Parts: sequence; structure tokens; C-alpha cells
Amino acid sequence: MFEPAVEAAIERCVAWNIPFAVYAMPGDNEFRFMASMPDSDTGNNRVDFDEDEFFGINFFNNEEEYLAGVKPRLSASDILGLDGVKTVLPSGSLPMGHLSTPRLLYIHRLKSVIAALKRSATGDKTVVSRLVSVFSRIDLCDVARCYFGMFPETFRYICFTQETGLWLGATPEVLLEHDPASHTWRTMSLAGTRRVALVHPTGWDEKNITEHDIVTRYIVRTLEQHGLDCSVSVQRELGYGEIEHLCNDITASGETEAADLLYALSPTPAVAGYPLDRAIDMIDMTEMHSRHCYGGFLCVKSRDGMHAFVNLRCAHVSRLLDGLWHWNIYAGGGVTRDSDPAVEWDETEAKCRRLLESVNPLDGSVTDVMLPF
Repeated sequence: MFEPAVEAAIERCVAWNIPFAVYAMPGDNEFRFMASMPDSDTGNNRVDFDEDEFFGINFFNNEEEYLAGVKPRLSASDILGLDGVKTVLPSGSLPMGHLSTPRLLYIHRLKSVIAALKRSATGDKTVVSRLVSVFSRIDLCDVARCYFGMFPETFRYICFTQETGLWLGATPEVLLEHDPASHTWRTMSLAGTRRVALVHPTGWDEKNITEHDIVTRYIVRTLEQHGLDCSVSVQRELGYGEIEHLCNDITASGETEAADLLYALSPTPAVAGYPLDRAIDMIDMTEMHSRHCYGGFLCVKSRDGMHAFVNLRCAHVSRLLDGLWHWNIYAGGGVTRDSDPAVEWDETEAKCRRLLESVNPLDGSVTDVMLPF
């Protein structure tokens, strides 16, 4: 999957805290590597949309519209030619959570959220996430090979910046794509989740349909507010391992600023809820962990256009001493007044299972913190 030079460059960047990104577009088996040193004056890794090319990663609910990222200034061979004595940088990594969200606590808090949603007169939704904290001796690139190989149709990436730390993911959700030549935009509404293996003789249930419709309406309204003409495809199902989602492809035409539209769309109701301000308040009161970059977006910009994806099915990663890796795996689900807390828990289990199996291939358990000494 990774060329030997790219894998060696990833290992060196992780060891020396050099900002880097390696990624593959959906359906593409070729991974692109880029790296760049932090700004010499500020020490940060900020990228701007007026630049021709970059890889960017932001935080969930990033109110300051700050996009950390990497520019294509160093190749894999450039990284391998650096002098380690002069190159090792401060890590600047975000704090890692050490406790997985217990099932009983998650269900208890979901009951409180559902009760609050039932008191609302509108069709509100809140996305509640949980954290799975795992320790493993499986190397980062070995995990990536296993996990990325399961989902070749997704956007797959590993990246590190001083602001965000080290992240890995394989996300199925397009946030926004822009073709400047034709002035066309593409996005999708992706919400509603069910197990593929189960028989569904009556189709999708009302809870998932309502949840998905909230996301679709929000995205279309946002695009139209930016002066774009929208078209929504026929609803389809999008599979991801053992689960599937409801999906509508949304296209638009017209001219607007890509950065403005991205920050208007993110976070969407698919990862936060609706109304947004109320959902964010509920998340702050309910979740015991920081999402950091989970639910934010990843952005690849080139002269040919822009591709941005919601940062889902992902993990925040830290390399510890003696070959031990610490993984914070995130998963969440949309909660409405019709939600069943036990079903929501099972949904999060299904969403993070494949990544967890890649981190700990001999133990598929999701609920325990594992120390494979």
C-alpha cells in the first residue's frame, strides 16, 4: 500500500514531530505524501485557501476558522535526507483521553438527551459521541494497511501537525468538493444508520428517516444562502463495513468562496445536530471527552479544485515508549426524541469495530481498555 520510502518517511515524521500528511482519494490506491516544517516566525502549521496546494485538518466546531495543515514542500526522499539532530521538533500534541466511555454512562446520558429532545416543540437532533481508549503494540503503518484495505472507497489519511497531533481515518462522507473550471459544487447528506446483516422488511424506520431529512434540508438551505442553485439526487444507501447509511448526493452551481461555504457547512447536523447552537450546548453538557478533530473536516486543495471530507471513522494517536501506541477512537450517533439508547450504543460499536480490530486484531472487544503487554 505505502511505498517503502513513504513508510520510512511516515515513521521518521512521527519520531521527529515533523508535520506531514499521506492520503488517498476515494477509490484510488495511490497514496500522496507531503510534509512541511512549521512557520519559522510563528511555529504554527496554518494553511490558507488562497494557496495553490495543501492538506488541511481542523477542529470540531472551529469557531476561529483556523485550518492547520501541511504544504507540499518536502517529499518522502527529502524527509529521509534530513539530519535528525537538527530536525526533531516539539510534539505540541493535544491531550489524549485515557478512559473509554462506559456503556452504562453512555446510555444514562442518552436518556437525558432524549428527554430534553421530547420537551422541544421542533424536530431537534443531537449527535452524542463516545471514546474508546486503546493501547496496542501494532505499528501505525500496519494498522493503516489493515484498516485502509477494508475501505478503499473512502478518503484515507494519516496526518500530524503540532496543533492537532497525529490522526488516522477512513471517512465515507464528502463535506464539499469544488471544480473551479465548471463552477460546480458537490456534497452529500449522510445520516441514518442500520446494520446491513439485519433483515429490514419494512424499510428504514421513522427515526432514521427523520434524522437524515434534517441533514439534507440543512445542507440545501446553506448552499442556497450562498447563492447556489441546488439539485438533490434520489435517496440511496451507502455501505460502510457492516453498517449502511441513507445518502443523498447534492450538487450545486454558482460562485462563492470555498472557505466561507466550508465553515458554514461544518459541523453539519450529521456530526453535531440541529439546531446547531442548541446541539453544541447539549454535546458540551453530555460528553466527558474532547472531540478535538473528530467531526471536523479534512481538506485537500490543488490547482484542479478542492476536496473536503468530514473527519469520521477516525482516531487520535500517540506513540508512547517501548513501541506502545495509544489510540483514542471516536464514534457517535444521531439522537432524536425517538431514539433507543441501547440501539444507539450498538450503532457506535459497529462504527468503530473495524478500526479497533485493526488496532487489536486478536481482540475485537470495543468496550474495554486493552493493554497488550
